[in-house]
Amino acid sequence: MYDGKQVLRFVNNYKTKDLYLIGNEMNKRIGTGNYDLERTKFNVHYKDIDKSNLHQEVKSILKDRNIEYSHKTKTNILNGVTFTSGPEFFMTLGLPFKETDRVYQSGDKKGQNMLVPNIKSKDDIPKDVTKYFDYCMKFLEDLVGKENIVMAQVHYDEDTPHLQAYFLPIVNEVKRKCYKRD
Repeated sequence: MYDGKQVLRFVNNYKTKDLYLIGNEMNKRIGTGNYDLERTKFNVHYKDIDKSNLHQEVKSILKDRNIEYSHKTKTNILNGVTFTSGPEFFMTLGLPFKETDRVYQSGDKKGQNMLVPNIKSKDDIPKDVTKYFDYCMKFLEDLVGKENIVMAQVHYDEDTPHLQAYFLPIVNEVKRKCYKRD
């Protein structure tokens, strides 16, 4: 039994201007990640966009579903979530890792060599790892609604495998905190 850390990270402040960068990172693997293009072919695409870019996809979904939103630059138009854990968790599920010449810069492992997935074929990805990400995706669908998920992918080409997904922050009723005057 693994007793280490699990990560479920939600981000709820993506604006319209962020959509092009997010789309490029997800589809073209251009961005802030440390991508190993030899492993990119093993990434799993649960949900992809149909339009040429993420901005057009989001606008199209909102229009098609007749969803009203504020067209201001400060409007949160998309939320994101990442499901992951450390290499130790994935090793308990059978995923092979190898050491790199890079070292951890902070945290519990500061100074130790970084571990990255050692994937050379689809057969190197154990069924238990696939099931873990399937469960994560099912959890997200139940939480936010399958229809609100715009894009979701498992990335094996970065330092740590993770499910990265983006969804519309759709609510049926707007609830805002109001202050009552005495």
